[in-house]
Amino acid sequence: MQNGRNDFIEQKSMLIEVITPICMGNNNALSYLDYLYDRDRKKVYMLNQHEWFNYLSRHSVLPRYITNLEKNSPKAPYQWLTTKSGLGANAITLEKLGKAVKTEIEVFKNLQLDNSGAKIQPTVRLVAGNIYIPGSAIKGMLRTAILFHLIRQKNNEKLRKEYWNKVVKEIHSIENKKIDEIKAKLEELDNELENYLLKIKTEKDFTDDTCSNDCLRGVRCGDAMLVDGMPNGKRRNVPTAIVKKIDIKDKPYKPNEINVYFETIRPGTKFQFTLTLEKPLLANIGISSVDDLMKILEEYYQSLNKVLMEGFPNRHDLFTKMRKGNAYLGRNTGFLHKSLLWALADTPKDAVPVIRTILHNEFEDHKHNMDKQISPHMLKCVEFGKELQLMGGVRIYRV
Repeated sequence: MQNGRNDFIEQKSMLIEVITPICMGNNNALSYLDYLYDRDRKKVYMLNQHEWFNYLSRHSVLPRYITNLEKNSPKAPYQWLTTKSGLGANAITLEKLGKAVKTEIEVFKNLQLDNSGAKIQPTVRLVAGNIYIPGSAIKGMLRTAILFHLIRQKNNEKLRKEYWNKVVKEIHSIENKKIDEIKAKLEELDNELENYLLKIKTEKDFTDDTCSNDCLRGVRCGDAMLVDGMPNGKRRNVPTAIVKKIDIKDKPYKPNEINVYFETIRPGTKFQFTLTLEKPLLANIGISSVDDLMKILEEYYQSLNKVLMEGFPNRHDLFTKMRKGNAYLGRNTGFLHKSLLWALADTPKDAVPVIRTILHNEFEDHKHNMDKQISPHMLKCVEFGKELQLMGGVRIYRV
């Protein structure tokens, strides 16, 4: 009997529903010269720099604006435009600015954006201006969940302990090494472990350190596109808002506002992508269907939330909305979500001294050496509307 396509390939359309604000940003933060901030309307207008300079040239104020930029402390574009040197407050309308504005984004609260040196981390966009979630980000999240699942399997217990002991040994030598050396060694150990857990067992002569021998070649994620995206020409109204980063301790309860801003995708926004599994490549790690993969993702998500809730017993209110999710995605979702150290440790509490030492040596001013119950000792939040919310909560499910 011949094998059918379903024996080798499973392809499903998937939805990502945003549960709490997420930022799918890269490292290209916007400075205050890249946008107009209208405090009264609580709007940020992202500038198309080419069209912005054309706009200034058409109104014969470009030389004066360049003079402003050459100052030691130049005024932000909006503030300059409303002065006598500019065009006055009446010039700040979308109709008059035209193509100079790429996107109009709502700002929550009166944020100290203009002229403060603060930067906005935008979410990624397609050339046409639509927001989306890169398939590489989705696969990276799935990869971490799969590795967590494999590390905690009983048949890998000996391997887990072996690598945890190697990690602890490196941390004990930290006084004699620079933090960059330690991080490089930990990354090397992480790569060794991944290569072992994800290698394909075949009769072919693959080497362990080649991409060809990675069974997760069998997981392919397309870019997730906005459901009911912007019609052609409707480039300004997008389901995002600019919010300020807030770190939350278990005690005291006073939020610690950080001078960092994110363009976040609003809760309720949905994206659709295609998930393809090549079953023969995944057989070695026990994944034979999309349902298997979703169970692994749910297992990882619940384990992560359990660790966080135990570490922040007085902040369980922040996890109420997270019950609707099954994954963390995007920026500002915390160190634990990106690290497998707590998966390698015998218990999450055993990981605290190791993570504490790494973070303290990298961020000495953040007082991570005081971490006790959990490390890091902060939850990563934003104030969305009038409510504190954890960042990054999503639900991924089949259409």
